[in-house]
Amino acid sequence: MSAIEARDIIFGVVKTYCDGKSLTVEWPDQPFEKPNSTAYAKASMRHATGRQAALTPVGQKLWESAGVSSVTFYCPIASGLVNGYTLAQDMISALRTSNAAVWFRNVRIRELGSEGGYNLTQVLWDFEYRDQE
Repeated sequence: MSAIEARDIIFGVVKTYCDGKSLTVEWPDQPFEKPNSTAYAKASMRHATGRQAALTPVGQKLWESAGVSSVTFYCPIASGLVNGYTLAQDMISALRTSNAAVWFRNVRIRELGSEGGYNLTQVLWDFEYRDQE
């Protein structure tokens, strides 16, 4: 699986979840206009490692790539903490129950405080996928 295929799988899980919650998402490298006074999400993906994982019996090399991905939920401050926790917990459930070809590990919540009238709650997870050459 290529990095682009892994990105599409990871962001596909995020998109499906956010579409179900009617949340606008800020995607990397895409124009975005922040909504006024409504919750929205921001997705991120960063590769960290890549290594040869094995040599298969037929002489092919198996490669392993890993990194960290996140979704940050921006919720208006008036009810941002409760809404942020609710969105984050539901996102965690979506990741934990996903049958994607990318492994999601160490799924966790991180509170980021407030910024510009929004409370920020982030879901982070490690991802891993393999490719054969």
